[in-house]
Amino acid sequence: MKRKTIGMAAVLVSLGAVAGLGGCATSSEIETLRKEVHQANIEARRAREEALAASQLAGKARAAAEEARAMVEANDARIDQLAK
Repeated sequence: MKRKTIGMAAVLVSLGAVAGLGGCATSSEIETLRKEVHQANIEARRAREEALAASQLAGKARAAAEEARAMVEANDARIDQLAK
């Protein structure tokens, strides 16, 4: 819903700009603007999906690092016990 509202607002602002600068926008200009807004929405969706994937990957990397740190600490404790 929010995405659709933002997209519609972008179309209206673009149409207003074209109408304000050149009088009346032609249907070709309006269609071009609609295509540009549609393409921008597709790119935004892709960027959002990539960001989500990167966030998930970072979470997995963080978990792996924590696991590795725990293993190192356990090994250090074993070495300390052997040295005593």
